[in-house]
Amino acid sequence: MAESVIPKVIKDGTITLLDGTTPTALEYEIQCEDGTFAIDPGTPETVDVYDRDSLCSSRLGRDAIGTLSFSAHMREFANDTDGTLLDFIEGTGGKYGSGGSTPALNSDTTGAMEGNIRHVKYLAEGTDHGDAHDHQILATKVRLSWSFSEGNPDIINVTGQILGTITRSEA
Repeated sequence: MAESVIPKVIKDGTITLLDGTTPTALEYEIQCEDGTFAIDPGTPETVDVYDRDSLCSSRLGRDAIGTLSFSAHMREFANDTDGTLLDFIEGTGGKYGSGGSTPALNSDTTGAMEGNIRHVKYLAEGTDHGDAHDHQILATKVRLSWSFSEGNPDIINVTGQILGTITRSEA
């Protein structure tokens, strides 16, 4: 099938955070956000080799560490019953911390990763617009962090280092 002719817009996107629980990951869908999701796979380091000041070889060096970011309107910092965005990122609170109603979040730490490791899925709606499928980006093993800024509305800014893979697919 040919590439879609429908440009995707802010209201077509959905951001979902997933933990490392198998076989079914726990999920948190981001609500009340302006559509600021951004992802950059990064550029691998290069090792340039010179022969008497003339470039004779260029090789790929260290893998790139990609980044992603998005922001959401602050609704609650913590909620011991239902959990919040920050509770999901940090694995805290009654719902996502140990001893809550939902099993505690699992960080996908395969490969000796430490920190608040989650997976981040961005889904752009396509089928509602006549596409054969929806469109997805999945970033795995993302170390998430957050910051808060006051305003109208108050904002929680989320950033992530992508320590795993970035997969683009039909959903």
